[in-house]
Amino acid sequence: IKFTHLAQILSENFHNEWKNFDYSMNIYHHNNSNTIENLQFVKNFIQKEVPFGIFEQITHSNCDNLSLICSYFTNPKSSREILHKIQRQRKIWWSKFSSNPGRYFISELITDENHVQTVKIMSKFEFSDLVCETIEMIPGKMKAGSDDFLLKDSRSGKEILPNIIQTHLDLKLATFHLLLDAVESSESETILLHRKLAPYKCCVFSYSEDEQLQQELRDLAQHITNLLRKSDLKILNYPRGHVCTEKNLQKHFSHSDKFGIPFSLILNEESLKNGFLKLRNRDTTISETIHISDLPIYLLKIINS
Repeated sequence: IKFTHLAQILSENFHNEWKNFDYSMNIYHHNNSNTIENLQFVKNFIQKEVPFGIFEQITHSNCDNLSLICSYFTNPKSSREILHKIQRQRKIWWSKFSSNPGRYFISELITDENHVQTVKIMSKFEFSDLVCETIEMIPGKMKAGSDDFLLKDSRSGKEILPNIIQTHLDLKLATFHLLLDAVESSESETILLHRKLAPYKCCVFSYSEDEQLQQELRDLAQHITNLLRKSDLKILNYPRGHVCTEKNLQKHFSHSDKFGIPFSLILNEESLKNGFLKLRNRDTTISETIHISDLPIYLLKIINS
């Protein structure tokens, strides 16, 4: 799969959301893909008691892609409960970012001859069911004889061989699933990307029949764009989106909707007089009136809600 610039930003946004999703236990992040080295670092310098997790990313040498892995080290007595909790959390997480939450489901639990239990987060599309994420529980006894995996139980203080619950996915395929969901969930050509994942969060438009005011509106649009970008928001100030009448904006709304941009700011002559502008929601197409002084706090609030 070869990604365009916008798809690459979408992939990066997904990456950031995925690796920061779990706040139920300590998760330690490592770019190193050597699990034993990462585990030793955590044991020696941070935490020896289970449960905790280690997030890793593996870069594939034969392609420009990442595998994302989070390994949870748990007491065997509580690992089944934690496994069920994680699979529920992961299904809810995928549903949260979908325009059609009902398409996600949990597969049947499969146990192999080594007692490794595997379950998958699946998505149901018209053409097929796809695997979004795989979760495995690896028994600690498979690591018997290796002191590298000996950890302490936080309650008893005794050394144990923990069970390892591992959730992993392919980043490009996961991004592709998001795009499929955003396209298939729409009844028009709009791409319904979640506001937290969309490459651009907002597009700035303006309209006026007065040519002199058009230039002033363009200057105000650039000022607002700079203001929002300083707050780390990706904003598109589309040059052709500054037009003569409000009616002419409709085709530009359609254009931004096809990019999956969730919000649009609309400036007019009133914006120059009193600072009021309109904020359009892509999904509802409804606009609300806000004041320029509400930016960027209000926009950040609704994007991160």
